[in-house]
Amino acid sequence: MRRLRNRSILGVCEDFEGKRNAKITLLDNFFLFLGTSLWNTFCTEQDKNHQDMKKILLFTLCLFALTAWAMPHKVAFKKLPLRSQHFVEQYFPQAKVISVELDRRSPSAEKYSVYFADGNEIEFDGGSGDYSQIVIRQGSLPMDVLPDRVAEYLRSNYPNVGVKMVQRLNDGYRLQLDNGSAIDFSKDGRRTERVGTE
Repeated sequence: MRRLRNRSILGVCEDFEGKRNAKITLLDNFFLFLGTSLWNTFCTEQDKNHQDMKKILLFTLCLFALTAWAMPHKVAFKKLPLRSQHFVEQYFPQAKVISVELDRRSPSAEKYSVYFADGNEIEFDGGSGDYSQIVIRQGSLPMDVLPDRVAEYLRSNYPNVGVKMVQRLNDGYRLQLDNGSAIDFSKDGRRTERVGTE
């Protein structure tokens, strides 16, 4: 009976992970083993007095599994969405990627963070592969990254000022310049007082 119960739990986890095109990690296996061991040790089919214990253990197991699943972890560069890979190769061809992390904030909101040797960072949306934030610690952001209208505005109004950060928000873009100024633009590239949230 115990062997069948373990197999059914593993089968459910493997099916769930297979749908997400991901492998069960070592940490996931540890929590799965811990949960099934505790379940088999303390809760049996014949022991109806431990219903509350079963619920507590199941809740604790789910909490641990969700926490482990959502924690950022390193992945290979080729695990980035293709759009993100092309973006890095096109706009940062000389930069050396030292680390890529996958952050699963929720099942529908995965974020990838790419870290470069010079300290620069790019955060990508896992679904679309578009950048959501770029932080430049060394050098300046390539103007080609920005929409044409935004780049033209910066060339006209801030000709010798570099961009240190750009955030893509729901309603547009927020830029931080190396002179300390923060400028917001709408989605169509028009200068605005303030755009919405992420």
